[in-house]
Amino acid sequence: MKNKKLAVTNGITGIVGGALLIVLTIIFWSLAFQASYSSTNDNSYDAGYQLGSQYSGFVLGSLLIDFIIIVGLFILGIVALNYYKTVDTSKAPHILLIVGSCLSVIPLVGKIIGGILLIVGGVNYLINIKKIDRKETFL
Repeated sequence: MKNKKLAVTNGITGIVGGALLIVLTIIFWSLAFQASYSSTNDNSYDAGYQLGSQYSGFVLGSLLIDFIIIVGLFILGIVALNYYKTVDTSKAPHILLIVGSCLSVIPLVGKIIGGILLIVGGVNYLINIKKIDRKETFL
């Protein structure tokens, strides 16, 4: 039963974390481009000042959530890779979580591609639950 709980945790966390990374990255960069565009048209204040003053809570919150997601999924991927050594399952979901979280450190395109890899890894975990349950009953 422990095998199933870890796989479900990794699957759901991978899907939700990858989706959050993608959504927060798109919102963050759209706010940054909006701030830079409005500062070039208005000439009233700097884009960095506008982004920092108006959206500071969102920026800090999204950076904190991104950091927690990236580190958490990296650790979950390594723990699952070590835990499932004895069970003959595919190593693709573990590797996708690790590579996806490593790619998510790169700002724009890396976070989007890393989020996609995290979602694919999470779906692979949820697909492999039946294989893990079958192999667990034989052990």
